[in-house]
Amino acid sequence: PYTFLEVLERWLDEDPARAEAMRLRLVGRVCPEMIARVASPPLRHVVTHEGYLSHRESAQAMVDADVLLLLTGSDDQSRGMLTGKVFEYLGAGQPILALAPAGELESLLHRFRTGIVLRPDDASAIEHWLRDEHRRSVERTLGARGPDPEVVRFLTRRALTGQLAELLARCI
Repeated sequence: PYTFLEVLERWLDEDPARAEAMRLRLVGRVCPEMIARVASPPLRHVVTHEGYLSHRESAQAMVDADVLLLLTGSDDQSRGMLTGKVFEYLGAGQPILALAPAGELESLLHRFRTGIVLRPDDASAIEHWLRDEHRRSVERTLGARGPDPEVVRFLTRRALTGQLAELLARCI
């Protein structure tokens, strides 16, 4: 996330008034290096670390967000990995900004039209996205919000468990 934070810091330095309209909520476990990184101005004016929340509270935080930031590893192994967080984010129905390598996550978000994947070290792309997102926010539009409800329904635990049960019944 450090390239993202560097871009955000420069963007806030350009116009400190932007800090009034923005919040970056860190929910859950965050490494001490990250907490130290956001502790000084201008980031400390926009970043909050809320620590561990119950599942219900974290789900509500996702729904309340304008955009969900998804961070993954940048190694080759991460290219094929989809964590449970991805599906929770899809279920929240908010746009997703994923900082990740090309791979399965990018394919999934593209397929469901619910977010964008940028390379974690691509400062130029991150800055372009940040400027566009800020403009959309000022205009009070965020474009298409979230995936098709049928897609979300298809990806629920209940639906996926039903599919697994059908597959197991056919195997028997």
